[in-house]
Amino acid sequence: MLRLPRLQADLEAQALTLLALRGAVPPEPWLTPSIWHAVSLDENRATHARLLRAQGFGSMALGDWDGGWRHLRDLFTADGSPLHSFLSPRSIAELAVTAQRTGRSQEVVPILARVRAEQGARPSTRMALLLHHATALVDLDDDAEQHFHLALVNHEADRWPWERAHVRLNYGVWLRRCRRTREAR
Repeated sequence: MLRLPRLQADLEAQALTLLALRGAVPPEPWLTPSIWHAVSLDENRATHARLLRAQGFGSMALGDWDGGWRHLRDLFTADGSPLHSFLSPRSIAELAVTAQRTGRSQEVVPILARVRAEQGARPSTRMALLLHHATALVDLDDDAEQHFHLALVNHEADRWPWERAHVRLNYGVWLRRCRRTREAR
């Protein structure tokens, strides 16, 4: 039988991510140590990023915001550079959510600035949505409502229903915190 440890690790990470997004996360342990050790994570950064993201989503789905923060934060190095150039930046909004929920918003600001700088002056529609969403959640200097609107205004972003729904949810939470319950509906 042919062994494909990297493929197996990627598939298990994707399965856990889907279960977490559906709210049907099984009890821990997820992604057993054999999965983590079957692949050289230094050589397979995409697999490493998928495993970390899956662990983070699983923790978030169970309400373990500190665990979610820990796993999603590991998608970026200490200086804020991404573990994987494509996958890590696409988790910036979830990192911002966990940071906000755990009181670590200011720790995400330099990471967000670095991701924004690396995306350039004209990021893709999806990255623009994610960057505005993250900025609305953690950057105290900017107008959060404007960033929520900018994340939601582009109809091309309908191609990413999870990201749009996540922005709408967090915008509703933000409106309720601002005591604007009528608008939050």
